[in-house]
Amino acid sequence: MENPNKTLFDCQRMFRHACAFAECADLALKKFRHVSADIEWYAEPATVNSAFACEVFLKALLNYHDIPLKRQHKIKELYELLPDKLKAVVKQTTTANYGEMWEDAFGHELLDNISDAFVDWRYSYEIVGTKRAFMQINTGFLTAFRNALREACCQLFFGKTWEEYLAN
Repeated sequence: MENPNKTLFDCQRMFRHACAFAECADLALKKFRHVSADIEWYAEPATVNSAFACEVFLKALLNYHDIPLKRQHKIKELYELLPDKLKAVVKQTTTANYGEMWEDAFGHELLDNISDAFVDWRYSYEIVGTKRAFMQINTGFLTAFRNALREACCQLFFGKTWEEYLAN
């Protein structure tokens, strides 16, 4: 007999995996002046790790809701696959922690800015100077969105908030 809790177990495992990448992103953002290299800020690793955490959180949520998905990295496309009620919760949590902003001053969704971050920032050294003059990303929004996904996962998979999860 197949384990009826296998899906939940898989989602919890995916959650922990994503949390590890989120924590690495936070550590990278705090790190300045590496002692053995001429690196003053770890924006690229922080962005890649946060974006990958978003991807895994989203895929865990989709798995939980039995929504099939393909191998893809685009955060916005994965987000759009979520049930409407869950999308609304994630959006509300993100905006509550990011100055009530979901769009920029021109009406563009901030989600568009971070959607390809995992791929683009992973290979930023190939893009800058060849395909584009520079790259930019809203790391504050990326972090707020990532943390909103983490909160949604935590409540669905463990029945507690992120703060309660940390306390155990």
